[in-house]
Amino acid sequence: MTNAVRRAGTADRDAIVAIDAVAIAGNDARRARLEVALECGHCLVLDAGGGLTGFVITVPKVFFGRDFIELLMVDRSRRRAGSGRRLLEAAVGSASTSRVFTSTNRSNAPMRALLEREGWSLSGELRGLATHHGHKLHV
Repeated sequence: MTNAVRRAGTADRDAIVAIDAVAIAGNDARRARLEVALECGHCLVLDAGGGLTGFVITVPKVFFGRDFIELLMVDRSRRRAGSGRRLLEAAVGSASTSRVFTSTNRSNAPMRALLEREGWSLSGELRGLATHHGHKLHV
């Protein structure tokens, strides 16, 4: 199965974690979120035959009744080769709603460029989000 997008399974867990720098750094909340996505069938992977190129997590009907692309990651060594586009297209193509939303940090230039190239439009910007501990949240 070379360069095929498919639904991820629990056997893909280690390969998915290896792609995600936040999970690699030991973020337990991120690892738990990846686990939930795998268990619920919300994760698609791009399988290059010799390993995973990237993954995308799409949560159905969670954003105002519409599917939401929660996370799209491509292995650092395989970026700028169309993997992000393929995963984005697969997420939209397998969506349970006619409109799909996503969110990214203002500083995430690669994702913002991908969304722009693929014809996505900005719906709005959230500012000033903070936890009760005063730590800023990035959306």
